[in-house]
Order: sequence, then C-alpha cells, then structure tokens
Amino acid sequence: MLSNLSPLQTSLIEKVKAFYAAIDKDDFAALEGMMAVDIVHRSGNGDVSRTSKVVIENRKKLADSRNRVKHDVTRCWFPAGADGVMVSGDITFDILSAKGDFRNIIIPFAASFNFNGVGDISEHLVFMDPSPILVARGINIVGDEDLRPTLENVASTMEAYESTYF
Repeated sequence: MLSNLSPLQTSLIEKVKAFYAAIDKDDFAALEGMMAVDIVHRSGNGDVSRTSKVVIENRKKLADSRNRVKHDVTRCWFPAGADGVMVSGDITFDILSAKGDFRNIIIPFAASFNFNGVGDISEHLVFMDPSPILVARGINIVGDEDLRPTLENVASTMEAYESTYF
C-alpha cells in the first residue's frame, strides 16, 4: 500500500507521523511550530484568543485524555477577505495564510466539517481522515472514534485527493 507513493503523499505522511509523535511525547512546543492549524479557544462571548498560552493549554487539554485529539466542531465558514478559515465550536481552528493560498494546509485529525463558504478553497484543503466524503462545493468528513488514521488510510486518502485535485 505504501509503495510507489507520490512526493506529495510521502511528504504528508511524514508530517502526520511527526504530528502524532509530538502528541505522544506531549511536545507542545513542537506541535505549535509544526502545525498549519492553530487551535484556539472561543470564549462564551464569541471572542477568539490567539495567544500562544491559550493555544498550548488547549492542546494539552486535548492530549491529556490520551484519546489524541477530541473536539466538537460542527461547521465552518470563510470570513471576509478569505485570509483564514474560522470553525465554530468549543475548539476553534484558525487556518492562517498570509497570501490566502490554502493549498496543502494540513488538518491531521478527524471531525465533522461542513463547508458553507464560497469559492474553491475547500478543494485545496488536505484532510487526514480515513473516511472522507466529498460534497459538492465543499467537503464533509465524518471522523471515526479512533482519531489516529493509519498510514495506509492516509496514503489511500491522499491518492484519492491527489488524483481529484492535483
């Protein structure tokens, strides 16, 4: 399954392996440095804190259960200017891109995503989930109970995305 992988697949698999290795070691500094996605906390009044302390503390809370990355994310949208993607939920993802180039952004965990945004940005997002379901003008991904995808599943998923979008 892992033979004859494309350079894209190989690169993504290595990044996923590094991500989970950092979680196993509780290496939150490494996580903060390697992630294309910042995990931030949305407070009750709707404010979003992007401080490193909040990012790290929330990652610790997610990893403490040893269930890897547990979160409740229900929907997302593209804010005005399309300079990031905000996801509603108790844990919020802020995908930052200074030039608005969302190609090869990696979200290496499973969740339910429903893209209600505009344009074709969703086609350039790369998800590490064993069971992706493509939806017209967006992507809906339903995560499994075990949020750690196998390398075989990552390779299979990337093969499908690469043939479709790259």
